[in-house]
Amino acid sequence: MLFVLCIYFFLSTTVHPWYIVTLVALSIFTRYRFAYIWSAMVVLSYFAYSQNPFHESNLLLIFEYGVIFVFFFWELFRQGKYYSRDKLYP
Repeated sequence: MLFVLCIYFFLSTTVHPWYIVTLVALSIFTRYRFAYIWSAMVVLSYFAYSQNPFHESNLLLIFEYGVIFVFFFWELFRQGKYYSRDKLYP
């Protein structure tokens, strides 16, 4: 469910900040923590509302989603270096 919802949000044209709460709630039950990074980065989306008239900064969006994608793919493909299927190893 976490990945299905995540892919849906990645492909959506509009993702309001409160939508990410569902991802954070689902990630509690998994070993993936990219939703926490996304919830921290979502505050950058409020910068667009400080512009009069409303203007979305493309550089800020590239930075925001770039950090999220890097962390997402790093967690997805790190080959279980620190995790086993059942336990967290120090």
